[in-house]
Amino acid sequence: MNKLLHWVRGRYYRLKYRVASKDGAAVGIIFHEESKDKKNDFYDRLDEISKKIKPCYKTIAQLREYIVEKYNAKAVPMSDGRLEHFKAELILNFYPDVLNTPQIQMGDKAPKRAEFLKWHENNEKRFEEARKYPIEKLGLVISHYTFDYALENGKRIGFQINMEEKTGQCSISSSSTHIDGQLNKAEHRAIRSITRDINLYRGVTQEDIDTRSPRFLGYASTLMEQD
Repeated sequence: MNKLLHWVRGRYYRLKYRVASKDGAAVGIIFHEESKDKKNDFYDRLDEISKKIKPCYKTIAQLREYIVEKYNAKAVPMSDGRLEHFKAELILNFYPDVLNTPQIQMGDKAPKRAEFLKWHENNEKRFEEARKYPIEKLGLVISHYTFDYALENGKRIGFQINMEEKTGQCSISSSSTHIDGQLNKAEHRAIRSITRDINLYRGVTQEDIDTRSPRFLGYASTLMEQD
């Protein structure tokens, strides 16, 4: 199975089962036992997305220009912790061969509880190994931009955007700068709207769609989160 396809599929079921992860806010697990004969709904969703979307690819340079113009984003140095996390994501998705921990395959059918937990634990172990891998061996070209967004009630949300030129990858995170740090559902929707806007602006090529490339899988993952 394609390495990033494996990762996006795991992310899809993590959202479905609500499993906490290194980068997630989900807590607890809600398991849905599935018949062995039931078709894998992840692939159904992926097929549906591939038929609906249109080519609309933007380069990392265009993405930088977009967030600077629309959100007044500024280039800033990346913290060591953020750099390690982003590097780990890049390794898991694009350079998995540098890791010593074997990857557990999830199988073709929708996973049950025990199967998913085994995969999840393996993924966490591989993440830690990737996080510790020397970044200088990869020759990555990484940039980091930030901007603040004011909600209607005066609360401010800080956005952090990591980009890498060789792989064309981008990751987005956000945090509240309000004193209590608490956000309601409407405020969370506003944050997700901005994140989706940036992710979907990046777009995909027709080749991405046809070959189910890493860029397509990332794009599809964003669309799946809207469900």
